[in-house]
Amino acid sequence: MAFSLLVSRYLGRPTPETRVQFGYSAPAHADRLCEVLEGEVVFDAPYTAILVPRALAHQPNIAFDHQVWQTASEMCAAEQRGQQASDPLGDFALAFEHLLAARARPPRLGEVAEHLGISQRTLIRRLQANGWTFARYREARLQPRLEQLLADPSLTLEEVASRLGFSDSSAFARSFKRRFGQTPGQFRKALDVP
Repeated sequence: MAFSLLVSRYLGRPTPETRVQFGYSAPAHADRLCEVLEGEVVFDAPYTAILVPRALAHQPNIAFDHQVWQTASEMCAAEQRGQQASDPLGDFALAFEHLLAARARPPRLGEVAEHLGISQRTLIRRLQANGWTFARYREARLQPRLEQLLADPSLTLEEVASRLGFSDSSAFARSFKRRFGQTPGQFRKALDVP
């Protein structure tokens, strides 16, 4: 309903050539719908849709102001540049978070690159240009989760390793010791986790 009215306002005139069709029988308030909606209103159609003739898309918008459009475009471009400058890893970070939330394990380099539609090598270069490696970013991003999982006494070290995307607990232990200077078991013991 709002779309039909929007088309009318966009053109600055009624649009009786539009057709609003509903994929269900006429409701009790069908008469009111026919009053409010401009153009033809049809019930029991094969699908629900608002059909607008293609020719209406080529009609000028009465509210169009080139100066306003140009100013708005420049403001959007400036805001985008500002966001990129303040968060150079923005697209990468969003893709990493999206994939992390969608999987039971952290994403791999190839998965993030594929999600961004770029090659792994291009992603590596982008990260390096901003002082990161994929492994270092992944570790930094997963550290809070790692600490949370290790603090949970109901999880074995094998389960923690699996949830963090390691193929086995020994690979997890080696990586953990290299980063933190102690084994996951020693870390747990320091937390007084049974």
